[in-house]
Formats: sequence, structure tokens, C-alpha cells
Amino acid sequence: MNKSKEIKKIIISVCLFILVSVIILYPMRTKIDALEQEKIKLTEVDNSEYKGDCSDDDMDYSDDIVIKIIEKIDPSIDIKFVNKFDVVEDNKSYYRIELSMSGNLDKIKNIENILNKMNLNYNIENMEIKNPSNEKGDKEKYVDCTMTFKVI
Repeated sequence: MNKSKEIKKIIISVCLFILVSVIILYPMRTKIDALEQEKIKLTEVDNSEYKGDCSDDDMDYSDDIVIKIIEKIDPSIDIKFVNKFDVVEDNKSYYRIELSMSGNLDKIKNIENILNKMNLNYNIENMEIKNPSNEKGDKEKYVDCTMTFKVI
């Protein structure tokens, strides 16, 4: 009889242990699964390609006049910056483009031909050419140029 009480206590203890384990483990298992799925989602987002702070997939830049001009400029010319301003005067809108570049003087002079080939109605407002000298003091054909023009 004493042994049967001992066996009952052991069985009750084992049953209580199993019950408590199931009560504790089931919610823990569901939380762990949810966290693993969240981790998978975050790693998928982290692996996506970074497109920049101001990217807009809906914008189509292929029609932008500045992009077209830059594509046609000789690759040996270093473009420092390009500014494009939308201007409205007397109810007429046009673009004012400021282009700063460095390169061979002959290739920079060719930019006007590029504008003509694109059939643009443009007017060059300002063209400032600086001719730096090298270490020996000789003048080179490599120049810095800032050009401002209107495209109507």
C-alpha cells in the first residue's frame, strides 16, 4: 500500500510536470515562430537594392532635356554640375540650364553642335572659359567652362 501511494505521487508529479511544460512551452513556441517569421521578413527587406533617399520609381527621366544633353556630351569631358531652372516670364515658360565642366577646349566647343543636332530652340546667355596653366606655366587646351543657356 505504501508503494502504491508512492507510485501515485510519482505519476501525479509526472502529469503535473507535463501539464506545466505544455502550458509554458506552447505560448513560447508560438512567440518564437512569430519572431522567426519577422526575422525572415526583415532580412528580405534588408537585401533589397538601395535606390537612394529621393528615388521615385514612377518618374520617367528619359524625357528630361538635361539627361539627353549629358548623354550626348563626350565622355572625356568632366561635368562638375548641372542646374536646371524652370522659369516663367511673360506667361512663357522655358528652362535655364547652367552647365559647368572641364575638358579639352575643342570638345567643349562641340556642345553647341550637340544642341543644334537636338533641334533645340536655345539661346546661350553666358559662357565663361578659364584656361588653367600647368606647373611649367604653359597654357593647355584643358579648360574649365561654365555655360548658361535658355531652352524655350
